[in-house]
Amino acid sequence: RLERGMLILKREQKDIGGLLAECVSNFKLQYPERRLTLTGNGRSLNAEIDPVRIYEVLSNVLDNAIKYTPHGAPIEVMFDDDADWISISVRDHGPGISPERQHLLFSPFERGNLREQEQHAGLGLGLYICRKIMELHGGRITMESTLGEGSIFTISLPKRAPLAVRGGVEVA
Repeated sequence: RLERGMLILKREQKDIGGLLAECVSNFKLQYPERRLTLTGNGRSLNAEIDPVRIYEVLSNVLDNAIKYTPHGAPIEVMFDDDADWISISVRDHGPGISPERQHLLFSPFERGNLREQEQHAGLGLGLYICRKIMELHGGRITMESTLGEGSIFTISLPKRAPLAVRGGVEVA
């Protein structure tokens, strides 16, 4: 549906902080032995989003952080905003991603190095789908990584829904 432009967002005003807290709470229940922390600016952060799709993005990034972070190491989730944007960052303390592989991560069927492919099941579509969902929202997902130190994935969402773009033509 993403490739054919058939995924339709069901936008509503939603408190991103509440959605993020729900997602982190669910992961804490599922992985009680993991050290997940959530910090934010304390304000209500409302945005016009499809909460189901944004929850999918948050879940995918958190799931990856849990997969690649050694037990005992923290996973930090932070959020903040400015006048127009909300920013959510997930920092893991995993092996990091080599500079040669970083630009491929958001492409379909990319899964990191061979050792990671053997250790963790998956098709390599999660981050690609996340990127597409973020683009539909007028936002973006980016990452920074240092080998041996971990990665930070950042989700940036506009507070107000932009005009949808379909096939290069803007529609209201």
